[in-house]
Amino acid sequence: MKNISFLFVLILLVYSCASGPVYMATVESEAIKTQYASREAVHIHISNEKVIKEIYSRFSQLGINFVKDGLGIMPIKDEHDKTLYYLMVFIRPKEIRFDVNTTDPEKRLSEIVYIHLRKYLSHIKRSDVKDLDGLSFGLYWPVRDFSQCKEYGGFIEYAHFNIPKDELYSLLDGKKETREVLKVSEIIVSLNLEPPKSVRIEF
Repeated sequence: MKNISFLFVLILLVYSCASGPVYMATVESEAIKTQYASREAVHIHISNEKVIKEIYSRFSQLGINFVKDGLGIMPIKDEHDKTLYYLMVFIRPKEIRFDVNTTDPEKRLSEIVYIHLRKYLSHIKRSDVKDLDGLSFGLYWPVRDFSQCKEYGGFIEYAHFNIPKDELYSLLDGKKETREVLKVSEIIVSLNLEPPKSVRIEF
């Protein structure tokens, strides 16, 4: 009976106007990550703290929300098991939301990649990653039942794009298209309430 009751509550949260978990940071202290597993990551964060705070101010002035603990440093292992340190910028733009009744996971991810990604990447500067190895850029969005409520409820999906610094520079300088950069970048997605996984985008 308890399991049935829990399932019923979960369904109500997904397909109603219940507010559900809050993923957005409302102030700088919620957006900027402060806890790291290694001393090296802490040191690199401190070295880049001025840039991190400036990015928070830049995006906030544009009305772009951050995910909680979504701004800071992201340690990433390369193919040789070497730890690289990327600038982490995980955002949840207000304009991005999907109707669960008229879209599927593939369609939602396609719109993120083809329509929204480049727009929000344009707010990143070359100087943001000059002392780092690349950019981990995350987009988060809600999936809701619009027939019930467009503003609340539903569940969250996301895509993280781990872009090496040289590739990011080529993109920002107009030397490469987004599709070229993504072919050599790691993409991690969580769609339709499934665990995160690495994917390749077909263009």
